[in-house]
Amino acid sequence: MPVLTRLIPSPVVVDIRPGALDDLAGVLADERISQSGRLAIAVSGGSGARLRERIAPSLPGATWYEVGGGTLDDAIRLA
Repeated sequence: MPVLTRLIPSPVVVDIRPGALDDLAGVLADERISQSGRLAIAVSGGSGARLRERIAPSLPGATWYEVGGGTLDDAIRLA
């Protein structure tokens, strides 16, 4: 079993439909995602930044991190 599957639980919800992004903040705020209610969200600078603008008002306590890419080195720098 890969290490990440033991550290990061799999998603509770997979929602693929028109308008799904409008409900994303509610999904992320679900206590099954974070029992403490604290969220850390990593997004890219391009479309991730636009997503942040769209849903951040619905997640006032979230901590946002912008990452430069999707490589292992980027994940290590973020950690």
